[in-house]
Amino acid sequence: MFVEKFGKEEKINEFYIKYKAMTGIETIKNNLIDRILATRNEKLLQAISNIFDSTQTDDIVSLSSEKIEMLLMSEKDIESGNLISESELNESDSKWLN
Repeated sequence: MFVEKFGKEEKINEFYIKYKAMTGIETIKNNLIDRILATRNEKLLQAISNIFDSTQTDDIVSLSSEKIEMLLMSEKDIESGNLISESELNESDSKWLN
């Protein structure tokens, strides 16, 4: 009986340590999951779903051939040292605008 009780206490302590070690984002995720599971508000769930749908970060970006060419040209400029500083760029922009 003591071993069984000790085992349960140990598991509770282990859970507590893991819970305390959670990062802020893990805590937020778990709180959101709990609230989502508890709600019966269909409009709220649809709104949450819409937010997730509109903020997909794993989308594959398709580039036109022109954009790919510009990126390759930029890489060549960097490799050849054809660079200017931000202050030089700002100065050039100011002259061009005036």
